[in-house]
Amino acid sequence: EPALVFGLLDVYYLVPPGRPGYLPLPEQVLTDGLANVLGRLAAGQVRRGVLASSTAVYGQRGGTRVDAQSTANPSHTRGRSLLEAESRWLAAPIDSFVVRLAGLYGPDRIIGLAAVRDGAPIVGDPQAMLNLIHADDAATLLIAVLEAAAPARIELGCDGCPCRRIDYYRYLARCARVSDPVVVDDVAAARQMGLNIARLNRISSKVCDNGPTRRRTGWEPRYADFRAGLADCLPDLV
Repeated sequence: EPALVFGLLDVYYLVPPGRPGYLPLPEQVLTDGLANVLGRLAAGQVRRGVLASSTAVYGQRGGTRVDAQSTANPSHTRGRSLLEAESRWLAAPIDSFVVRLAGLYGPDRIIGLAAVRDGAPIVGDPQAMLNLIHADDAATLLIAVLEAAAPARIELGCDGCPCRRIDYYRYLARCARVSDPVVVDDVAAARQMGLNIARLNRISSKVCDNGPTRRRTGWEPRYADFRAGLADCLPDLV
């Protein structure tokens, strides 16, 4: 906050995720946190502000292709809260932009690694498409959007190489040198784990296309797919 008195600023806002089941709820973190940030920024001189959002706002299924300008149709509460946060950010009296990031992973954040090592099963559609981006690539994209001459108000960040969930988790199991995870169908997951079948059926399956964003910003991901990214994150395993 003291930086607000030192002239023209560029601002990145990475939305804290919150923890489901704990206070404050993730939705409260989004609404209250964003209101606090925008209130503080109103006192400074902001050249550009970039909000890091999520591709969770796209609820498309069936392998539908989406890019930055595709209609957002979130299928769950967090996605709807993120979409509302985006709208408030873009309506703020600053030169504001949103970057919707796919599943983030990096050296200290390997999606599903602990579960795979523990022998947890795959629940939900194993054929659903998974879109990912290495944390380093996400960071360079945020910078690219901030520095680009004419970015769109909304951009999309992914490695451009979506994969099936089953392929990702099987590859991760091999990296960790454990058995491939077992796939549990929705009925068994509901019966054995108390999971909600309707919620499992809402798992989105879309193919995120970073092409328009790359052309507008000049950004290129360093890691072409999750295999390249995991080789860097888990050099002792891959």
